[in-house]
Amino acid sequence: MSSRINLHRQLFTTLTLLLLAISCTTTTNEYIEAKNAVLPNGRRLETTIIEKISSQKGILSNHVYNTSTRFTYRTYISKDRVHWNGGSSEPKNIIFCNDYIYIKYLKEKNIATPYESEVDSTIRYDYTYEIIEGFQKHIDERYFFKLLGDDFWVDIPSEEYKNLKEYCTEDEVPNDNRLSILSDTLQ
Repeated sequence: MSSRINLHRQLFTTLTLLLLAISCTTTTNEYIEAKNAVLPNGRRLETTIIEKISSQKGILSNHVYNTSTRFTYRTYISKDRVHWNGGSSEPKNIIFCNDYIYIKYLKEKNIATPYESEVDSTIRYDYTYEIIEGFQKHIDERYFFKLLGDDFWVDIPSEEYKNLKEYCTEDEVPNDNRLSILSDTLQ
């Protein structure tokens, strides 16, 4: 009977030590940066960039098993009291035209490319990131000193945004320029 209890204790101790050896702690650090600009039309833009870095580290080994970084962008236009919450999309340019606000942004898109595995003939996927442009228009249905009603952003085609650049002024949005497209830098 006592040998059976000792066996259970040894098994419990071994499992506990094993779990402790492979366990990780997760540490998350958040860094917030604000970038400001006053445009020629008198409007003030403020872009808040939130960088969240998470690391998983072994409790006993002190080995870092995984680190991930996530960026979040928010832009505020003070004169119009307009917020643009782009999530991980980075705002690049803004146009104020005919009582509307238009924004151009860049975002990373995860592209899955299927292929057939040579080992077991199953379909697997290769993942790559591509940086793409996006365009949005601000719709403001607020009234009574912009206290009541709603405002929101809608996606628009790139042609609509590019046509606006012919007769309206495009300004840069302050940001950290983490994302870029080669053709964007040649303009």
